[in-house]
Amino acid sequence: MNDPPEFKDKAVKYTATEGTPFSYTAPKATDVAAAANLVYTAFVKEADGELASLPGWLTFDGATRMFSGIPGRDDARQTHTILVKVTDPGNLSATTTFRLRVETKYNSRLPQVAKQWRSRHRQRPDREPLCR
Repeated sequence: MNDPPEFKDKAVKYTATEGTPFSYTAPKATDVAAAANLVYTAFVKEADGELASLPGWLTFDGATRMFSGIPGRDDARQTHTILVKVTDPGNLSATTTFRLRVETKYNSRLPQVAKQWRSRHRQRPDREPLCR
């Protein structure tokens, strides 16, 4: 009897930054009978449930389960639901999904910049308040 493969670990959500290399290895599926013969594929899962090709900047290597690429400026502020499908030789399959958000360079530095600004402009007890 052939049991379908299954993903033990679930991917959740990841962030890529425009102009910066991104890589992520999808979770490994388990299938005792067909471990060496599993085929991994990846798609974008649209809001209506339809499957589409990955964004142009993102590639997926099914042999290593590795996603990689460098998102461009036009990719910023987009969020994709990525579906990873594993199929065994008996054509049984399993899927897992994760969310991938592409941030702009500005947004990815915003918390750091805000923290620096606050530390420079923090009110010190030995000074007069800026406003009364």
